[in-house]
Amino acid sequence: MASETGVAPPNPRHGIYYLLASISVFSLVGVMAKLMSDHLPPNEIAAARVIFGIPPVLVILWRTGGWARLRTIQPWAHCWRTVLGLMGMTCFFASMTLLPLADAIAISYAAPLFLTALSAPFLGEKVGPHRWSAVLVGFAGILVMAQPTGDVLNLGALVGLIGALCHAVNMMVARRLTAKEHPSTISLWFLVWAAPLTLATLPFSFAWPEWRDLGPMIGLGLAAGIGQYWFMQAFARTPASTLAPFNYIGLIWALVWGVLVFGESPTQRLLIGAALVAASGLYIAHRETVRKAPSSAGPPAAAD
Repeated sequence: MASETGVAPPNPRHGIYYLLASISVFSLVGVMAKLMSDHLPPNEIAAARVIFGIPPVLVILWRTGGWARLRTIQPWAHCWRTVLGLMGMTCFFASMTLLPLADAIAISYAAPLFLTALSAPFLGEKVGPHRWSAVLVGFAGILVMAQPTGDVLNLGALVGLIGALCHAVNMMVARRLTAKEHPSTISLWFLVWAAPLTLATLPFSFAWPEWRDLGPMIGLGLAAGIGQYWFMQAFARTPASTLAPFNYIGLIWALVWGVLVFGESPTQRLLIGAALVAASGLYIAHRETVRKAPSSAGPPAAAD
């Protein structure tokens, strides 16, 4: 539970649980977006995600301290984080138009590698060989699933890597914000900045939604609002480099929803890659438990 100052006590296992819950909910965001993507432009779907994401965050705000949680001493840091998030999303979609889908997906999941590398100099977190190994195993699983062609030295690859870097820096900014502010404050300020930015794009690309879009639009916003709050709770409790390998679990959810909702058949390489992704996250969780366990054998363990 967060303190009165809004800073949650460190608890890596709880942070991992929050992140896994967040990724599970965010996977529904992808499903809802895909259901509308054949007749609504991406910027309109993004605007719906922001607007309908406000009510659940307001409820969370009310239950965790009320309007007092809106006070912030770093509003421009929230703005910076929002811009990074929107830039990362835009770069990812742009890379998909410039590259084969498998290449774009593989490049986008370079974000945890960037996060692990940058968390040491920018966040002061110690990253040891075990955590690096888990991230690399997870990325190997991504390569197995995406099966990139290898033809990645072009503009599309550069755009995709910029998007992955934006996402990694966004997560680091979120981690710094959680050191002083409550997760509900951070979640709502993201929407405060994102709402006008996404709405400003509608005059340039807009299609009237149909009645069948109302359910997915509402579901999109609710899932995004709740997922954003749980995402902030995770980073308030756990070092960014520890959470990095668990981001790969999102592809497992993508595989599940592809089968259940869109009738896509999983291939052998997808199943092998998913197993590698799960193994990397479970190994980090195991090492975190071992490292935090009391020991009479000597001083605390070094960077993991």
